[in-house]
Amino acid sequence: MRRIILLCAVALFCCDVALAQDSAIDDEVVATTIINENTEIEVRGGEFRRHELSINYGIVSLPQSLNVLAEIITFTLLEDDLNFSGVGSLDYYYFPIKHIGVGGTLAYEYGWSPSTSKYNSSHSYITLMPSAKFYWFNRPYIGMYSRIALGATYVCGNYNGAFEQRWMPAIQISPIALEAGGRVRGFIELGFGTVGLWQVGLKVKF
Repeated sequence: MRRIILLCAVALFCCDVALAQDSAIDDEVVATTIINENTEIEVRGGEFRRHELSINYGIVSLPQSLNVLAEIITFTLLEDDLNFSGVGSLDYYYFPIKHIGVGGTLAYEYGWSPSTSKYNSSHSYITLMPSAKFYWFNRPYIGMYSRIALGATYVCGNYNGAFEQRWMPAIQISPIALEAGGRVRGFIELGFGTVGLWQVGLKVKF
């Protein structure tokens, strides 16, 4: 009888040891799976960043184009030609999904009449535009996108000694834009509108 009880006890002990080893193996597998999943999430997070901030400079803006057009129509090209500083702008975008971003543009440009003009004119152009961006492709080190923005420009300044101010519509359509780099990228845009026919700048993704 003692031998039977002893054999049962040994059998139970062996079963407990085997179950404990199986449980340890299962825990190790689960832990490895969690680590792998977390690693994949971190890698994906490194490739896809939801926020983007950029500093830009553009030339041949919409106000400058309208001024040139008015001069051509009124035949006053030599007398009233205005100088423009070019457009400095700040853009922010949030990406709810990988290829589409929504945000806004804040831009500034200064225009003034040369000393040879019979008019004394100087104006500031302050623009705010909600904007949307669509990436055709966005690889880790290169991307191509298009964007559109629509808003308003506040114009204020002096004309022959008198202060004047007004509002005008603002728009920017950039069908072709290329960027290259990592988290910090340089870019160039070709388009038409308030921030310029050509735009270059730097952006950071975070």
